[in-house]
Amino acid sequence: MARLASSRQGKGDPVTNETEFEHEFKNYLAIILGYADLLLEEMPADDPRAEDLSEIHKAATAAVVLLNNHWGPNRERA
Repeated sequence: MARLASSRQGKGDPVTNETEFEHEFKNYLAIILGYADLLLEEMPADDPRAEDLSEIHKAATAAVVLLNNHWGPNRERA
């Protein structure tokens, strides 16, 4: 968590609790997923990089699911 806190460019104080960490981490995943979506839409299907980009997208999607399973909507927030 220290690395994430130190990389928060211009966002003030470092991440101090699980709710902030979850929020920040999901923001980073949303950026990864968004760029992967854009690139996949623009990339020809026969581009050799498409398979690798698809794997990046699948991994980021799995990370979102993992976060949602760990910190689901029914958990108590700090």
